[in-house]
Amino acid sequence: MLYIFKDKILIFASFFVFLILNIIENIIQFTIGRKQNSHILEIIKPTKKDWIKIGITTLIFAIAQGLLTSYFNYLFHKL
Repeated sequence: MLYIFKDKILIFASFFVFLILNIIENIIQFTIGRKQNSHILEIIKPTKKDWIKIGITTLIFAIAQGLLTSYFNYLFHKL
């Protein structure tokens, strides 16, 4: 399991890129979910409770993204 943490920069880069892009996507998805009948995309500011939900979900998937990226990097460079 220690091989996953060998490339710490790769883990953190993958984590932060995913985190930023996914927060943007989640806000757009949140807006679409709240304004289903609207044909114009107007960004809605999430409530504090919704921000917490978005943050926790994004954080979980960002951690998984970083670890999987490092793992697959290890597998492909091992071959």
